[in-house]
Amino acid sequence: MITHLDEQVGEVMTTLDTLELTEDTRVLYTTDHGEMHGSHGLLGKCNLYEGAIAVPLLMAGPGIPEGMVVDGITSHVDLFPTLVESSGVAIDAVDASLPGQSLWPALEGETEHRVGFAEYHAAMSLNGSFMLREGDLKLIYHVDMPCQLFDLAHDPDEVDDLAGHVEMAGTVARLETQLRAICNPEVVDRQAKADQFAKMEYWGGKEAVLAEGQLVITPPPGIEAENAWR
Repeated sequence: MITHLDEQVGEVMTTLDTLELTEDTRVLYTTDHGEMHGSHGLLGKCNLYEGAIAVPLLMAGPGIPEGMVVDGITSHVDLFPTLVESSGVAIDAVDASLPGQSLWPALEGETEHRVGFAEYHAAMSLNGSFMLREGDLKLIYHVDMPCQLFDLAHDPDEVDDLAGHVEMAGTVARLETQLRAICNPEVVDRQAKADQFAKMEYWGGKEAVLAEGQLVITPPPGIEAENAWR
């Protein structure tokens, strides 16, 4: 599959060359997050391990150095400000307040302090889970459950949980402080559960949902999704 996708990206770039559009076209390629494929004894997604949340990101075109590899942390929320800066259009105050940082400084060789953040509240999870990554250190905070800490440089498979090591207590506390500067996990967990309960009641309550025989994902934001819950 990786080879196939690589070939398809190559087809796009070749077509741009053929149409003589390479010099004024920027290409950004990314995907949805991945699958566990048995890692940690898990299938599907539904967690915050690297197998489920890591995504590829390729960029090419004018102003983007060829062959450059950026090791810094980024997220899909960084794509909007990156595309805005790439286009050179003005951004209003509302859009400027959205989460995310443009990646252009990184492409120009500047080193910025970035942290990765993710949260999960859906299937296979009793309580909300929150991830904060700083460099190679990754904290997974589970509401009302023990947290996890991994050093991805020495443990890329995330099998050695350092959270219980006495000497790492300060690191756990520091990363949790950074996480709480982004959101309050307990408050967000309660909000998510209240929203989920309201949607379950809309469909007739717990027993009615279970009797349906299948669990489906929450519709994404949008007109059709909003109407679905009315």
